[in-house]
Amino acid sequence: EKLEEKRQAALEELRAKQQEAAEAAQEAGTSAPAPNLEDEDDIDEEELVEVSLTKEEADEAQQAGEEEAEGDEATQAVVDKLAEIRRVLAMKQKPATAEAVEPPNPKDKKKAAPKPAKKAPTEPVDAKPDPGKDRLSDRALGIMLRWKLTRTECRNQGWVLDGYPKTIRQARLAFEDGTLEVPEDPEEAEPPMEEEKPYADALIPEFVIHARASDTFLLERLLKTQQEHPHNTPGDFQRRLEAYKNNYEVPLGVVQHLESARSVAGKAAHVKAFDMEAAPLVPPPPPKSAHQARPVDPTVQRIIEYIGKPRNFGATPEDAQQEAERNRLLQAELRAEADLEKQAACDREAADVQAAEQSRTAEAARVRAMKDAERAMLEQRKGPLKQYLMENVIPVLTKGLIEVCNARPEDPVDFLAEWLFRHNPEDHPELYA
Repeated sequence: EKLEEKRQAALEELRAKQQEAAEAAQEAGTSAPAPNLEDEDDIDEEELVEVSLTKEEADEAQQAGEEEAEGDEATQAVVDKLAEIRRVLAMKQKPATAEAVEPPNPKDKKKAAPKPAKKAPTEPVDAKPDPGKDRLSDRALGIMLRWKLTRTECRNQGWVLDGYPKTIRQARLAFEDGTLEVPEDPEEAEPPMEEEKPYADALIPEFVIHARASDTFLLERLLKTQQEHPHNTPGDFQRRLEAYKNNYEVPLGVVQHLESARSVAGKAAHVKAFDMEAAPLVPPPPPKSAHQARPVDPTVQRIIEYIGKPRNFGATPEDAQQEAERNRLLQAELRAEADLEKQAACDREAADVQAAEQSRTAEAARVRAMKDAERAMLEQRKGPLKQYLMENVIPVLTKGLIEVCNARPEDPVDFLAEWLFRHNPEDHPELYA
């Protein structure tokens, strides 16, 4: 409010100066453009008077706001919650130093504890940047997780934690009965864990799925997915694998702790291990359609069958609406694909009919060409025979046939034979000269 008051005062002063400059220009007989006093955006920011609050004004405004917030319980609750959230977000993991690399074993009496060095290093042992320096502490994660698991959506629809907890400490901070206090100083060291308590009834998990696989399978899978996850280098993977083995593959590991844990009311988690060796090294490819459900791995399907059908309240109205919309779009896409396939089949059938017609036309043309070639060959071959008949047989035979027609004997064939015998051109050449 104070900033707005100072800004309005500066604008009024600027308008007055511009008005005086315009009046002076009119008295001098010169024309000057009229200033636009209505549009504040046209005023250059360089001509504005500085409107920042002084330190005394800022302190006075902050004190007034605090006094007003103290009288409002809801506002004060929001302020306290925001301050608590800031303290939780400031709870970071502490980097490991050289003193903490190999702590002395109090049970080992033969080996003396190492003497402290004259100059204790203040920097972490590893010269490389510590990837965990910006990570939240276990207590901060526990506070956030407990808050989230007690929300309405998690209590009604359930929840899934993937890869968490990684240690028994994280499991206890996340699920034990009671409350986790937020320290006033986020930089102070985390207090040691107290005596084990039963888990809270609202937080204890109903199922714990332990996925197991050999190191060879995991390394092969790492090589297959290296391009998709370039941050997961073999060195980082080996470090994570060693941390997993130290917390899980021990006589009293995280799985055994969760299996033996009981809630205040006596509830226990159902723990079951699944062998992932039969699972594919890489996930199955996504479906062609964006609206089609992704295929489920057989091992994951066995896990789903072990857990059983969904319980509690099921899907929310928004989820049901999204699922209905997805099914509608999927059916529309399937119908469009079916129409395209049907049209493609019709096009292929029409193309086959056209190709068959063209084949029949080409075959008919080939047959006609063969017949024409045979006819031409026959015409060429019968030319000498025709000439021979026309020169030696047809003239005599024509006269004989004429005589047969004139005489009309009872036996025309015998008559023609006798006539040809009597009129042989070799015996009577003068008749045909």
